[in-house]
Amino acid sequence: CILVYDITDQKSFDSLDLWMDEFIAQAAPRNPKEFPFVVLGNKSDLAKTKRQVADAKARTWCKNKNEIPFFETSAKDNSNVEQAFQTVARNALKHESSQPPMYVPPATLDLNEKKKQTQSTGCCELL
Repeated sequence: CILVYDITDQKSFDSLDLWMDEFIAQAAPRNPKEFPFVVLGNKSDLAKTKRQVADAKARTWCKNKNEIPFFETSAKDNSNVEQAFQTVARNALKHESSQPPMYVPPATLDLNEKKKQTQSTGCCELL
């Protein structure tokens, strides 16, 4: 899960806890404390003139939340976007490989297996 806030908007950063809690409540992951979150502070291209959320504050928040990976990014100038999404992909694959599959199909499927004969008695079928 990618949590994105705007570094020029303190309220968006303050909402990270709520967004994280809401995601966990809705998705109900098996182990919420180990779920692979990544936090992106977007609009880093405006950091010099309009920053409201200090980089150190965001890093501390992520560290306190089980070492969540953190990147300051800019969609406008494409800074750190590729690195962030590579981390998202690596973490998702690592998390997926550590989880048992939700459904395991049978090893083989007999396509020639005859269907069971059914006997119709009007509104219902008897096997």
